Amino acid sequence: MSAPSNPAKFDDLIHAPVRLRICASLAPLQWAEFGQLRDSLGVADSVLSKHLKQLTDAGYVYVERFTKPRSTDPALTTV
Repeated sequence: MSAPSNPAKFDDLIHAPVRLRICASLAPLQWAEFGQLRDSLGVADSVLSKHLKQLTDAGYVYVERFTKPRSTDPALTTV
């Protein structure tokens, strides 16, 4: 049997424990909300943000930021 032409490489960026858990959590999904991911990993907002930034900078994940819509229209305001 011959050796594989492209042996698997260990990537220090992904294999840090929290980043590995992030990648494993996102692998079967098309997208996830920040809060859901944070809660499922049991980490603080700042910890998740830091690791997502590193994964984004390396091109492993894409982060899209949304703001909650705000309206002054009384018909859309709940009391």
